[in-house]
Amino acid sequence: MQNSIHAERPDCIASVSRAFDILEYLSYSATPVGISELSKRFQINRATTYHLVNSLIAKGYVYRNADRKYLITCRAFELGVAYQNRFPAVHYMKRCNLSFMSAIPCTCKLAVLTNDLRALIIYSRSTEDALVQLQPGYTFPLHTSASGKVLLAFSQPGVAERYLENRELTGFTLNTITNKEQFLRELELVRSRGYALDDREWSLDQICIAGPVMDRNHNVSALTVSGQAEVVKRHWDRLVHEVLTISRFLSKELGDLVL
Repeated sequence: MQNSIHAERPDCIASVSRAFDILEYLSYSATPVGISELSKRFQINRATTYHLVNSLIAKGYVYRNADRKYLITCRAFELGVAYQNRFPAVHYMKRCNLSFMSAIPCTCKLAVLTNDLRALIIYSRSTEDALVQLQPGYTFPLHTSASGKVLLAFSQPGVAERYLENRELTGFTLNTITNKEQFLRELELVRSRGYALDDREWSLDQICIAGPVMDRNHNVSALTVSGQAEVVKRHWDRLVHEVLTISRFLSKELGDLVL
């Protein structure tokens, strides 16, 4: 979870900001949370915390249990589903032929670029024996993944430079690209060959292949297949073919005129 304690912006209503901070905190908590914990976490008095939580209860986002502790409700999930429905690619993804997954343990997912420049999974399907099974709503840094490389390589001019500006490229493994000039060269390679590769850059056990999905307005999302490194290498040609085929199908359905 991102650190929610921050200086308020001049155009930000403090009470609204704090209510969202509390909602986010509850969403990441594995157990119900009491007023004292919330008050201490956000450095606000108990009375104010109580009124903020009651406002969230009144709007249906928070529930108080018999122990007088608080949990989020399904209302937050409903908002997430509404956000997911903004992307027609999810609808077409459900119609894709993913028969290759019956023979190859892997995960197939669709990711988009967030406003704060992260990769957000909006669709995911995994085999039961897939190494990693990431669910919709999961976010990750762009430079560590095949999805992120596609999103930066095929986004509007200047987006990649904005991502790299005033940002350290954190290494997750020894394979993660942490040099900015090298990363820009990697994006050029992604554009030239039409797909991106994460060769154990986020996890030492995993390789990912991603292709761009474009709509008629040239908005980009990333179609990715990932799996255990040895499995992906063994089925390399097949998986690259599947990624490119599916991403082109989705782009065609979304009205992209340049396939």
